[in-house]
Amino acid sequence: MRIAPLLALAVFAATAVSARLPVTPVGNWYGEGQPGEGNVIWLSHHWPDGRWDIRGRWCKGGKVLREEFDSGHWQYTKGAELIVTTKVDGQPAHDENHYRTVSYDGRKHVYRHLESGFVFSSVRVDEKFELPSCAMVG
Repeated sequence: MRIAPLLALAVFAATAVSARLPVTPVGNWYGEGQPGEGNVIWLSHHWPDGRWDIRGRWCKGGKVLREEFDSGHWQYTKGAELIVTTKVDGQPAHDENHYRTVSYDGRKHVYRHLESGFVFSSVRVDEKFELPSCAMVG
């Protein structure tokens, strides 16, 4: 299963909770969880030019089951975000996922994947942040 629904990563975008604080997925985001996938941790990057990527790590018993790297582009329009995956582990792919924001404070973004209804929660991290080891998350 592709990790695109994580969004990227993502995720990211939709209606701003506060008119003073616009929702913007631009930046680096860390999150945990994936619909029906158990312990998954992920790190997504949204660039201002619309590029997007996400690295996911599936963990069980403190060990890595698998890792995946997806990339593509994102688009934010009228309170909704579209993430289009064009590569999975360097191979051509096409997957589209739509999201809507539940809450956003500039540091934490909670958003719903419209197809599955799964609610993601991610936190903004700096560009040097790396995914933790599976021993840290289970």
